Amino acid sequence: MLRSLKGLVCHSLKGGRGCALPVPRAALSSVCSQDGPAGRAREIFHTSESDPARHSEQHEGRLYSIPLEEVKAVFPHGLPQRFQQQIQTFNEARVMVRRPALEILACLKGSNLAHPAVRYVLYGERGTGKTMTLCHVVHYCSRQGWLVLHVPDAHLWVKNCKELYQSSYNKDRLDQPLQASVWLKNFKTSNERFLEEIKTQKKYIWGKRESTEEGRPLREVVEQGLARVRSASDAVGALLRELRLRARRGSLRLLVAVDGVNALWGRTALSREDKSPVSPEELTLVHNLRKMLRNDWSGGAIVTTLSQTGSLFKPSSAYTPQELLGKEGFDALDPFVPIPVPNYSPREFESCYGYYLERRWLQHEKGQCWERGETGAVPSLHPSSSVFLCFSLPQRAPRTAKRSCSSSAAPTRGSWSGWRGPCSAIKAPFPPLRVRVRVRARPAPARVPARPGRARDALPVPFAGAMPGEAVTLQLGHYSGCVGAHWWGLQAAALRSPAEPAELRAAALLRFGRGPGGTESPEPRLVALELKGGVGALRADGADTEPPVSWDGAVADFRERGPSRDAGSRRGDAAGDAKGSPGAAGPGSQAAPSIRLWSDYLSVNLHPKSLQVIRQYLHDGDCGCLEGFGQGESLLQDPACVEELEDRLHFFVEECDYLQGFQVLCDLHNGFSGVGARVTELLHDEYSRKGILTWGLTPVLSAVADPQRSFYRLMNTALGIAHLSRHSSLFCPLSLNGTLGLKPDPPVTFPYIKYNASLNYHSSAILAAALDTLTAPYRLCSSQASMLHLADSLSFSGRKVVAARAALPLPALSGSSLPDALSAHQDLPWKLLSSWREQEGSSCFAQSVVLRGMCQEKGTSSCPGQPRFPLHSCESPEQVLQHHLHCQCPGAFSTCHVLQQPCHTRPPFPQFFSPLLTTRGFLLDRAQGCSSAGVQSCPVLTALQSCPGVQCCLTLAVLSLQGCRAALCSQPCRAARGFSAV
Repeated sequence: MLRSLKGLVCHSLKGGRGCALPVPRAALSSVCSQDGPAGRAREIFHTSESDPARHSEQHEGRLYSIPLEEVKAVFPHGLPQRFQQQIQTFNEARVMVRRPALEILACLKGSNLAHPAVRYVLYGERGTGKTMTLCHVVHYCSRQGWLVLHVPDAHLWVKNCKELYQSSYNKDRLDQPLQASVWLKNFKTSNERFLEEIKTQKKYIWGKRESTEEGRPLREVVEQGLARVRSASDAVGALLRELRLRARRGSLRLLVAVDGVNALWGRTALSREDKSPVSPEELTLVHNLRKMLRNDWSGGAIVTTLSQTGSLFKPSSAYTPQELLGKEGFDALDPFVPIPVPNYSPREFESCYGYYLERRWLQHEKGQCWERGETGAVPSLHPSSSVFLCFSLPQRAPRTAKRSCSSSAAPTRGSWSGWRGPCSAIKAPFPPLRVRVRVRARPAPARVPARPGRARDALPVPFAGAMPGEAVTLQLGHYSGCVGAHWWGLQAAALRSPAEPAELRAAALLRFGRGPGGTESPEPRLVALELKGGVGALRADGADTEPPVSWDGAVADFRERGPSRDAGSRRGDAAGDAKGSPGAAGPGSQAAPSIRLWSDYLSVNLHPKSLQVIRQYLHDGDCGCLEGFGQGESLLQDPACVEELEDRLHFFVEECDYLQGFQVLCDLHNGFSGVGARVTELLHDEYSRKGILTWGLTPVLSAVADPQRSFYRLMNTALGIAHLSRHSSLFCPLSLNGTLGLKPDPPVTFPYIKYNASLNYHSSAILAAALDTLTAPYRLCSSQASMLHLADSLSFSGRKVVAARAALPLPALSGSSLPDALSAHQDLPWKLLSSWREQEGSSCFAQSVVLRGMCQEKGTSSCPGQPRFPLHSCESPEQVLQHHLHCQCPGAFSTCHVLQQPCHTRPPFPQFFSPLLTTRGFLLDRAQGCSSAGVQSCPVLTALQSCPGVQCCLTLAVLSLQGCRAALCSQPCRAARGFSAV
């Protein structure tokens, strides 16, 4: 019901891992009882009085209803995101009547509007419901015919503003046209009836040819700001001035409601082009809003809230007016009426619990009854910890088992069972009770009709606002392009597979554009940054090669025999500076075709907005290359480059129905690590509430490379890991190198793949297959899990760097069952893909495991005479995998997903598989007589693990860099050129 709702079934409270909320049974006996009349149960937490003017103490702790039409008119902005999701879910808007709101309403009813406006300040700890209390007051004033000047999230005016212009009215101030135009649009929606009645008191000149005469309707001022965005900030100032003058005359009752008012004083996160900071008083919007907060006008009231979100440079524990406002803000608002917003009272908590029971949102029998503690009372509870947010729970697929939350080390069945979020502090006088709550299966949501330019299998109507939705992918660097080209080929191959129930949503990664003849063709939702000469056959606008022009004349063919060269051995495709190093290649490795660039095997079309070519540097050559981290960082300091990147990003973001986040594929070994650092910082600042999953990619390195290049590569990698992980929700290095030191260990080998490690075409294909499986949890059709869920489940104690493992293909005999395949190996048969040495006896803290391509095999043992393993007693593949993970990693928190569809490996995926594999990737008893070019799919097992191994990787990098200080000093000029901006 309030801001930042947390799930009872998802988030455990402080007091023990996996423990849920301790609550009394008798307090809600009438709610839980199935015998009593339904009307009597509703009286506990509902009130039929929907007019806020009639709310009194007898309505405290109850929920009142707001018609949905009124919600759209009164609250075009200002409602918390979680409350908007609840409205979409339950198709109704219910707000709780709380004591702080009743106190303000009583003061407004008894105040003399002829006196100067009284200022009220709502304050409290994070998540106690200050914003919803303010919305209650706004609803009251709107019903009473007040003009409401509502400013939600004032902190957005002092941070994340990408466009600042010098004011034409006052050269010492800065305009924010985008923020001003958005606010004007919402103000017009909520106060439409006043704009014709109020007339301007003076003439306003907007330019040489545009002006608003005196006596014109206030609507013209608003329309001017919307039509001419550059003058929107001045239009807001004129609007506030007119409202203040009108209220002084007593012909208008005005409410000024500001959420997060403390952001108007202190420091901002904005800076000028010369990097000098911008103070709040220099912003035109802040300057004009501060005038409205003075009590030098009458005819209304000022209601504000203090928000920890708006305190950019204050400790997170601060919540009192003195702490958040500071001396300047406190003096500016003094005198004011402080109104604390406390935690939930027992009655308020019971209302929330009863409401979700009535809506049939909690279905498990233990979720419908509480055990009364020895004290017989409910403690005061933090709203964000005690209310039930089921929106972030994954939707249960019809074929999967129950999802539940348990305190056991091995979670029960279900792909996201046992997921736990950040613990919240609560002081309970009695031991906690462990509750298991099951999410009720929902019917399949209705599908929306197809629109031009969209997929026919478009996303269902978003349910509960937590629909995972779409993701935008960024490819930064040439090797990231190699991995991406194979990844998009796997997506296209899955779309061309025989008709079967889709388990992964293609629309999560692909958009469906119109090709020639009106046919739909899949296109990646992609922004790729590549150097000049690195795109090959692709045009600069990202489209495919131009069609050949017909020629009717004679054609002469002159050919010259060039020097022989191994396929793919040019620098464009070789791994680093590898000199023909075979890596993991064996006698049976298949020679790759003449492939230099990732565009040579890209099998999907790219949108013209997808490809951005950086022309300052060359892809291939001995000079003019992007070698240093500092070069990459300085590249995105160019306003033209940043503007072009943002334009491409906004194109794909704005066409998403529900954006869940960004996937960033970034080269770590060259200057693109610096580019990735700035890109992830940009995404973190502009899309702070979206998930950012970053994959740091490194090709297989040669053991005989130039020492200075190896030093640059190691420096780029270390700096890239540090900066990329800082601004990402989750960071995972991906590489087939044994280590990332100056002299790397031999590359990773797979028992049934014979690849040439010196070819990016081969190594990137393995990483792409692993990546396609690792990202399955937030692309499932049957799950509501998103990128943030995956990141939260693996961010163990704040660790955001994880390791990847993969078994490609999973060794399993043709026709064997999953228990047989897993029991045949003493340890899990996967390989580490994150470039650090395996440690004996090392364990992980948390892991997300995905298995695909095995469920289609029969579930019983293929050998009737063989003794049955404990895995054979499990009822479902999810149970089998979960039980096996618990045995292998008994102390780890594991989530698992099991998919029937395998990983499709049709060309252009390289055919480097062993002859011992069938066309479906399973093992044969004996080798085939010919090459395994017909392997069309294979089973894959992958895992993302939060483990202590990352410490060894970073420690090795630090020690290697410390040992190379002399090398850095011996080449100061070249080192300064690459790392001067670091």
